[in-house]
Amino acid sequence: MTLCDTCFLIDLLHGQEGAIDLVRHHQNLRVPTVAIAEFLAGVKRYNVKQYNLAIGFINKFEPVPFDNTTAMVFADLYHTMKDKGSSLSILDAMIASSAIQWDEKLITRDATLLNTPNLPCITY
Repeated sequence: MTLCDTCFLIDLLHGQEGAIDLVRHHQNLRVPTVAIAEFLAGVKRYNVKQYNLAIGFINKFEPVPFDNTTAMVFADLYHTMKDKGSSLSILDAMIASSAIQWDEKLITRDATLLNTPNLPCITY
């Protein structure tokens, strides 16, 4: 299984060819619930008319919950990255923590996530 970052979801929704190619090669894509929240908040902010479409789109993916174990992984990762001077945001750290906890690769093009230790990524 593979987890999807928010930027990947946005690129898929916009029909970006690199993102679409990855869907063809990776089955059983899952999405951290934090990425779902970030994705839907962005759609609602920038295109309220597309919000219902976005909900239908996101419901095609299996959600990965942010639970207490993920929260502990997040706390360690976030502070480790901040101590190293990283610009990793709280939401990105939460998404990364989901992938680390579930031992899954994360599809992303986010440079900060690509440089996160112990986070195997697939980029496009």
